[in-house]
Amino acid sequence: MQTILITLTIVAALVLILLVSLLPRENQQFYRDTNTSIGKSGYWETHLAKKILVLLASVALIILMIFFMIQSL
Repeated sequence: MQTILITLTIVAALVLILLVSLLPRENQQFYRDTNTSIGKSGYWETHLAKKILVLLASVALIILMIFFMIQSL
């Protein structure tokens, strides 16, 4: 059982690393006027599928790690 959990955790971590590296980089501009962002798409509207996959992979990794910690007690 531990071997399966370790393998799943490693695979989930590698998938998460791959998905994060495929995401486009967002520019942070703290000085930007609020008027310049009017009419532009929000964070979740661009590349929605990739961002949801990253979110699901990270949640799966957290659940696997918590389950692995409980299992090893």
